[in-house]
Amino acid sequence: MEHDGRAIGVFFGDRPLFAVLFNAADHDVEFALPESDVVQWHLLLDTAFEEPKTDAPADGSAVTFNVTARSIAVFNGLPV
Repeated sequence: MEHDGRAIGVFFGDRPLFAVLFNAADHDVEFALPESDVVQWHLLLDTAFEEPKTDAPADGSAVTFNVTARSIAVFNGLPV
């Protein structure tokens, strides 16, 4: 799929410890969270759903996450 520049991921912290994935596109976009053996990623917020997705990544391996069109997903990376 060709990307049109309407999706971006922003990472905060030194490991990073927070990831905010913005998708303003008209279609879903798959993001890759940084691979790390010292951080566990936990989905905090996904504006496409009232309740968090149950299939959210929760381990320290290389992870991809599908962000629904016109939504935001926020992850917390907790030290292992």
